[in-house]
Amino acid sequence: MTLWKPLEQLSSIKTKISIVIVTAIAATVVVSEIGSRLGIETLAKYAIAVVFALAMTFYLSRGLTRPLRKMVAVSKALAAGDYSQRVNTSRNDEVGQLAHAFDAMADTLEATDRLQKDFVANAAHELRTPVTSLRLAIENLADGVEKADPETLAALVHQAERLSSLASQLLDLSHLEASANQKLTYERFEFLPLCQDLFFELSHSTADIHFIASIEKDLFLEANQMQLEQAIRNLLTNAVRFSPTDGTIKVAARQAGNLLHIEILDQGSGIAAEHKAQIFERFWRADNTSQITDEGAGLGLAITKQIVHNHGGQITVEDNKPNGCCFKIVLPSSQSFSDP
Repeated sequence: MTLWKPLEQLSSIKTKISIVIVTAIAATVVVSEIGSRLGIETLAKYAIAVVFALAMTFYLSRGLTRPLRKMVAVSKALAAGDYSQRVNTSRNDEVGQLAHAFDAMADTLEATDRLQKDFVANAAHELRTPVTSLRLAIENLADGVEKADPETLAALVHQAERLSSLASQLLDLSHLEASANQKLTYERFEFLPLCQDLFFELSHSTADIHFIASIEKDLFLEANQMQLEQAIRNLLTNAVRFSPTDGTIKVAARQAGNLLHIEILDQGSGIAAEHKAQIFERFWRADNTSQITDEGAGLGLAITKQIVHNHGGQITVEDNKPNGCCFKIVLPSSQSFSDP
């Protein structure tokens, strides 16, 4: 065991420094006394005492500064793109607390770097298929292999619209993640009219789906209306996509103490238990396809989760027995209240 190990158990760097100073002074006095008894000349005696005190101080202080030296090395590794290095100290003094905070920062940087690389890779993967399809179709038109009839042009427009939608979703998600730690602009609005507007919007393209709202007429929210509307729209669109013909989609909202509970229930095929932990991941789809399909690009639920997270809430998914699923959003009381 090295001499400085016992100092690691102390919780104050000031105490440790004081011990090092007192030890150095005591060593100087002891060596000086020994030198006097041995008859060593005064100048030589003091020189030996100073050298011994300096050596002992250096030896003890190495343990105090070791985490700082390690932080310098880890900082250089992080700057070079190596996120695997950590300080890993067991000390609990001020320097130890700094080292723990440094390691937490390194963990965050590593996770952010991994997410960024995954995001770029997934985005490139998702864009490749429709871009390739568009390019081939346009080349066929240019070469005369296909005629520019209304059906072909409509297919090209549809592919372009899907690409535009994906680009918009990527920008939305990037903006939401970048503003996760920023304060949102809240406004007070009634929840029922918002849902009714979304029902009206979706019913034009889904006449065979029934929408039901189980919401108190005087239930008001204090939130970022644009973002929350986008989150509810994403969940409703997702429910419509997997609902059977003549199915019913229900939106329920209630105040419970200091929390507001919002539920979106459908009668679709539901979500397998092994997939429930993955559905909020970016670009994830249950069919595991590698292209953008009519089932979407796998960004809607990720965007919804980020919006709820930015509002300080939580979103989960459960089974809606006997069939279908139920998405539950819980918002804190600071953003929900009933109209008096």
